[in-house]
Amino acid sequence: MTQRRSDLDALRSFAMLLGVVLHASLSFVKFPWMFHDTQRSDPLFLVWVVVHGFRLPLFFLLSGYFTMLVYDRRGLKNLLHQRFQRIFVPLVVSALVIGAVDGAIARFAQQALQPEPAVAEIRSSDLDAVRKRMAVAGSSLQRDTFWGRSLLTWATMNGDPAIVEAILDASGNPSEQAHSI
Repeated sequence: MTQRRSDLDALRSFAMLLGVVLHASLSFVKFPWMFHDTQRSDPLFLVWVVVHGFRLPLFFLLSGYFTMLVYDRRGLKNLLHQRFQRIFVPLVVSALVIGAVDGAIARFAQQALQPEPAVAEIRSSDLDAVRKRMAVAGSSLQRDTFWGRSLLTWATMNGDPAIVEAILDASGNPSEQAHSI
């Protein structure tokens, strides 16, 4: 029986901790992430690129190595049994729990968070109401209070080209809209 490879366990742990650094840095770089800090950091973007470039391939390499160790020590039947218990069962249980919680949160959000009038007009594709709203100076740069998204962002997500055009026409300067997204 071979000794446990503590060095590879430590390497795997270090790669996991780098995941914390990787995800924490995302709010400081220009990346489509759910949270953004007011300050940006180009060196952190370089850290993100470097860590992201080798972390997952390292996990796959270590996973393959440890899987072969288990296969050599215990055989295919025990390997499959262990993987079923340690991966498949938690995956199914967590998917059911997360799915139920996510559905409950979505139902709550639909009932409790009614969209603002401007967003409701965009989402219902009410072109006349949007044009009327855009007639007020500066209204094209308005953001909704809950998400902080611009009206152009809502119109783009809704996928109605006529409403996108109406908002862009009202702004007079499309580059202002691009910076307000």
